[in-house]
Amino acid sequence: IGFCLNRISIFFSMGLLAFTPLVAMFLAFIWGWTHDYTDVIPNFDHFAAGDTWYNNGQTIKCIPKAIHHPTTENEISNVVKTVAKAGGKLRIAGSGYSLSPIVCETGCDLVTLHKFTEIIEIGKDTVTVQAGLRLVDLQRALQEKNKTLPTVPHFQKQTVGGSLSTSVHGSSRDYASMSSLVVRMNLVTADGNVRTLSPTDTPELFSAAGVALGTFGIISTVTLKTVPLFNVERRDIGPVPLTSAAQTFKKLVDQDNYALMVWMPYTDVASFIVFGETQKPALEGWPACFQCFKQKVLFTIVRLLQEVSLYFGIAPSVNPILSGALKEQVFPPTPATNAFNQAVKWYPLHTDVEFYVKFADLQGILDKLAAELKPGTLPHVHTFLSVRYVKQENFLLSPTSDGDKITVGLTLFGEGVALESQQPLYNLCKRVFTGDNARLHWGKDVIWSTAELKKLYGTTSWATFKQLRKEIDPTGLFLSEQTAEWFE
Repeated sequence: IGFCLNRISIFFSMGLLAFTPLVAMFLAFIWGWTHDYTDVIPNFDHFAAGDTWYNNGQTIKCIPKAIHHPTTENEISNVVKTVAKAGGKLRIAGSGYSLSPIVCETGCDLVTLHKFTEIIEIGKDTVTVQAGLRLVDLQRALQEKNKTLPTVPHFQKQTVGGSLSTSVHGSSRDYASMSSLVVRMNLVTADGNVRTLSPTDTPELFSAAGVALGTFGIISTVTLKTVPLFNVERRDIGPVPLTSAAQTFKKLVDQDNYALMVWMPYTDVASFIVFGETQKPALEGWPACFQCFKQKVLFTIVRLLQEVSLYFGIAPSVNPILSGALKEQVFPPTPATNAFNQAVKWYPLHTDVEFYVKFADLQGILDKLAAELKPGTLPHVHTFLSVRYVKQENFLLSPTSDGDKITVGLTLFGEGVALESQQPLYNLCKRVFTGDNARLHWGKDVIWSTAELKKLYGTTSWATFKQLRKEIDPTGLFLSEQTAEWFE
């Protein structure tokens, strides 16, 4: 009897040891499910004057004087006229994904287009929408008609209007930013009138207003180019030594239209992801649901590891462990999926800085970043780097107006992002990117001064933009404190 009891206790202990990780994983899953940070900006339906507006990264906030929820283009026009007559300032908020302080300032009137989201018409090779529609919702509607946008960002919670205003981009050898897809758009200007802009009928004004940070007026409706729906299949390449990463990326871009690179600092290797067009059918039904479930579980595990490592102050040391998991979560693998039809979760308390550089400068920049980013440089946050390809486009303030560019983006996330880690990141980037003619993503942290920005874009382009903006908005109705510093 004693022998049997002894064996039973051993088997019970072994079973308990095996079962404990499952219980821990289950509890972690429940924690992740209830800590869903996909949308952290306030519900605008209940947003009123005196409430605090904050961006998705929770790094910028303000208290608007008033909040407006127009549902028609005529209502947008009336809001503009009312605020202009009162001598106020008017800013437009999309989904809050901009990390630069271009949207809001305390005491301004704030317009949100979250009730202005209809799809007006899906044509043969175009789609016309209201500018408050989110990209992910647009892509899902287009998929039902066997169509898609030819390029989109990997994070698709931005509104159409917001993505155009800040030159949001994906990673494509053949396409530039979202603004390059515009066939025409309606713009409500400072006098309350609606102007229709297009590259053929109003080329000069369109070249300025196509990427204007909301300073020319409120984009109301937009017609975008579409292409027939196609499927993509993901291929992973790597790990590749960081010292040869630029060469590998060049080969992949030459071979496929959609490719990107991911590097976790404190490691000496990079990984590459290629989304190649395929004739294979997209996942549907249970396989597609299972894929979403795996992404949710992975997101939960990554978030839990991040929280634990941040709590104990060991964030950099777990980067090699998180490297593969984070890449899979941010760019989820699928055997075949409808092109770009996925909305990826993002992180609370995050900040981004992204630079546009020439391909020839990429390897030198990676080498300098590897030398600068050592454990202890940014101890209270997690960080990763992504590299994309963006084609040239003809907008005065587009970061790719002077040629095809490689984007090098550094993302920080963690409790320290809003406080002690931003300035060290800025200082590091200034040491690495100064002298490389590196323009910045307008929707992310802008660390260059007005004089430096003017030099990067050229005196003529900068002056032309300012002149056209002044003609459209002579009183500065649509300027925030930050954009006034740049453009007044």
